[in-house]
Amino acid sequence: MAFTFGKVTAGRVDYYTEQVATERHDYYAGHGEAPGVWTGDFAADLGVSGQVDAEAFKALLTGHHPQTGEKLKRWPNKVKAFDGVFAPPKSVSALWAIGTPEVRQAIAQAQAAAVHAALRYLAEHACVARLGKQGVNAQPGTGFAIATFTHRTSREADPQLHTHAVISNLAETPDGRRAALDGSLLYRHAEATDAVFKAALRAELSRLLGVGWVLRGEQWEIEGMPAGLCRRWSTRSIQVDDWMAEHGAAGGRAAQQAAYATRKAKAEVAPHGEDLHARFQQEARDAGYLPEQILTATLHRLYPVRAGQGRPLEASRLHAVAGRDVRMRAQARRGGSVEPVEEAVIEALVGPEGLTEKASSFGRRDVINHAARLLPHYSQLPVATAGEARELLEAIADRVLRDARVIPLLDPAARTSGEVIRPRDADGRVLREVCTQTERRYSTVDLLAAEHELLQRATNRQHASVAVIDPQQVKAALATFPDLDEDQQTMVRRLASSGAGVDVVVGKAGTGKTTALRCYGEVARRGGVPMVGVAPSATAAHQLATKAGIDACTLDKLLVEVAHGHRHLPAGVVVIVDEAAMVDTRNRLALQRLVDNA
Repeated sequence: MAFTFGKVTAGRVDYYTEQVATERHDYYAGHGEAPGVWTGDFAADLGVSGQVDAEAFKALLTGHHPQTGEKLKRWPNKVKAFDGVFAPPKSVSALWAIGTPEVRQAIAQAQAAAVHAALRYLAEHACVARLGKQGVNAQPGTGFAIATFTHRTSREADPQLHTHAVISNLAETPDGRRAALDGSLLYRHAEATDAVFKAALRAELSRLLGVGWVLRGEQWEIEGMPAGLCRRWSTRSIQVDDWMAEHGAAGGRAAQQAAYATRKAKAEVAPHGEDLHARFQQEARDAGYLPEQILTATLHRLYPVRAGQGRPLEASRLHAVAGRDVRMRAQARRGGSVEPVEEAVIEALVGPEGLTEKASSFGRRDVINHAARLLPHYSQLPVATAGEARELLEAIADRVLRDARVIPLLDPAARTSGEVIRPRDADGRVLREVCTQTERRYSTVDLLAAEHELLQRATNRQHASVAVIDPQQVKAALATFPDLDEDQQTMVRRLASSGAGVDVVVGKAGTGKTTALRCYGEVARRGGVPMVGVAPSATAAHQLATKAGIDACTLDKLLVEVAHGHRHLPAGVVVIVDEAAMVDTRNRLALQRLVDNA
């Protein structure tokens, strides 16, 4: 379950506030769920803290002071709030479901601390008030006013810890003015916010329970938690995947559409925690998984196995063992340093398989996201708390952007309140001021060098006079494709006559590029020019082969086969690169070198 933001509009305000006011079990509170909690600097400035009160919550959502009832701004906002959902990996919810009361308490504590750390990151980087006509005057806000609600189950009654953070669409500037938030910033920082949350959660759970982590797909899960049990309790994910498969859809937007299409009213579950966990433990046993064995496998540092008995220590001893484990790690931290970890992560981020492996540029939030995914690879990481995990990610991001191997990209924007870059000469004098977009973009020396070489190679071969085919052969081939329009015929003639080492065809989807390529393939065959096709994905390569009639494979496969001597490119070969804009620069350069050598 990925981190998402939803908009709370006027028509949804009653739905949200009723769930706080009533005691029935529903989405935002009620029977069997914990009450909401206020957080955020703006909430504190407005005088609300602790448990969320329904009247104060409704007042804030409708743009009024939660205590005095006065209007907080002159004109009401169409969007009243943003609802962000923080969900841990399924293995965390599964451990919570079958764990002892002490384990559940530790997981709940870790969840709360991780949410707090993530919201601190979001407040620092995405709390901006939109002032002036059409909100063009963007000013930093002093903080958010947030009501958080933590729940235990999914709509299918599976164990699924998740916290809703309802962020009021109001911010106050340091000079006291109030305005709506720049919601686009929240969405832009959503992925990095989720990365901070999960990194902070891992740090807290490792500190409190001593768990290890294992990478499954793209998700870090608790080591020792059976993947089969996680799938057993992933009914909603299965429903979304099935819907997407049925409709032939893919991508994040399609997944969100599938989630809404398959959504049901939240199921009624047992109102008392002990009954609920008894049901989860029985479901695990029915599926063939013994909770006692799972606790031993996942919490082996806190549950030492008695010799010859294979049973964990009693739950009453958990706190004593956990306390000793934490004290030992704390002593080790005082004598250790995060510097080696930072250096290793930074080295990986700025390298060819790091931030620029699949993108030509990146921003600070991209560094946060990538660094969070890398950290679990370093088991010696001396981080104890959620706050320290966030601080480490921020420190790594700052160091990456200052690294000599990283270069800021100067991209002036016509109208923005973003950063101002002041390039200086050797004597320190400001040469000019460049106003950037909201987030400055960066690249690496390594990637820019690859781009430069790629462009130089293409430029140097503009007049190479290669793969030029006799006009009569072109005319004969075109005669076998009478349905080509003028643009398609021009494309075929240009490819067959330019003689350039690199030709580029640009056109929107559905304009007939593939059909014209099939005709060019016939031209090449008539002219005795060998031709192969490559694409960034197996699907695209298959389409190129079936629709354009060109022998094709993925670019990665071609590069690997050539590197291992299993294949070579014949002299004079023409290589068709389909969806070339999706191919990363280093792979394009590797292919260009092969073609130049052939």
